[in-house]
Amino acid sequence: MLNTRVEVVAVTMGPAGADKAMRKVLALAADSAVHIVDDGLAGSDMIQTARVLAEAVKDADLVLSGAESTDGGGGMVPAMMAEILGRAHIPYADAIEVADGSVTAVTNTDTQKLTLSAATPVVVSLTEKAGEPKLPNFKSIREAKKKDITVTSLADLGVAAGPDAAYVRNVMVSAAERPPKEAGVKVSGDTAATELVDFLATRHLI
Repeated sequence: MLNTRVEVVAVTMGPAGADKAMRKVLALAADSAVHIVDDGLAGSDMIQTARVLAEAVKDADLVLSGAESTDGGGGMVPAMMAEILGRAHIPYADAIEVADGSVTAVTNTDTQKLTLSAATPVVVSLTEKAGEPKLPNFKSIREAKKKDITVTSLADLGVAAGPDAAYVRNVMVSAAERPPKEAGVKVSGDTAATELVDFLATRHLI
């Protein structure tokens, strides 16, 4: 039986400072990294982000993504990437197993535990339950400094993307300060129940 060589490449789209996070990923497991940096990508929405990342990972057999980012909760970028690439997508995987050219994952919904399978190439979005937390040791941190981070631009990828390339754009036309909070109504004593009922009734909540 021949051993199959697996190469793990970390990919991110972000400003110049994102290379620090990439070094941490290299210290954990990745063999190399690709950092997509371009001023034209500033302010990109989920669709433009997915277009760029899909182009960067189009040759990968298995794309593993976080389900959500720390600055947004859309959770749609992996699905958009799969659609652009014409691949299957397994969402919100709590556990994953890769074998014989296929991926099997466990996804938990509010009501069911689902076992989903797809042949590679495939895009899988992972939850925080998919792996045990890991801290790099001193040796891996030193080795990570020697690993390659390829800096790539839109021109290098050969794709037009970003806010200026979007079909539609959101534009902020005005902003206002949030009004100060006001103290709520307090009820107490023997008449608390009656006061509560009256309060709810005036707001058509009962």
